Amino acid sequence: MLRMVEEPRKKKRPWLIVLSVLVGLFALLGIFALLALNDPGRDSVPANPDSGTVLTKLGAAALNKEPAQISEQELNGFLSASYKTMPPQCKIQPDNTLELYMPVNYKGIRVGVTAHGSAAFDLSRQQLALKFSSVRIGRLPVPTAFALNLAKDYLPDGFFVEDDLVYLDTSAAMGGDYSSFTGIQITGMEIFDQKLIVSVAGDPNKFKEFIVQSLPDLLKLFQ
Repeated sequence: MLRMVEEPRKKKRPWLIVLSVLVGLFALLGIFALLALNDPGRDSVPANPDSGTVLTKLGAAALNKEPAQISEQELNGFLSASYKTMPPQCKIQPDNTLELYMPVNYKGIRVGVTAHGSAAFDLSRQQLALKFSSVRIGRLPVPTAFALNLAKDYLPDGFFVEDDLVYLDTSAAMGGDYSSFTGIQITGMEIFDQKLIVSVAGDPNKFKEFIVQSLPDLLKLFQ
């Protein structure tokens, strides 16, 4: 009776296993890098720079003693005027949450960061506090805490991270101490009906003086 002789199984070479794992890891890292560097806002055109509309509305709000209503387009125009190189841009969602797109220069590489969340005004600090529920670097979703820790040293001027919040210093965004030379102080901000509602207080007479002093510079824009 003939007995079948089994051929010895070939053992997998350890270096082949290691190589396969490394190839898989590099492929995965490559996909992550492509998603992170694929900036959806790179080719978008920022709003035309226009800080005058927002400042005028804030002044009118102080004179009329009622909140100013700033549209998404007006807000983005203001941001374009304040941050000329790589301006942040906002989208106000139907549920009155905010989507903020910020181009960030990370070690010489432009990276687009898109964050979605809510906004509230911290009166004691005179700063807008942003709490994000989700963040994307490029098209890659990342944990919010990780993204904030990574981006905190590369945010535009006036933005900074503290704990799990991103703060915007409103005076820095306005190019200096806005309250001291206009007599107007921001006392509140909220998003309602897809508009930024800004409450202000201050000295209307000082704002009128500011307008009179600024008039020659404003007229130069039309010459």
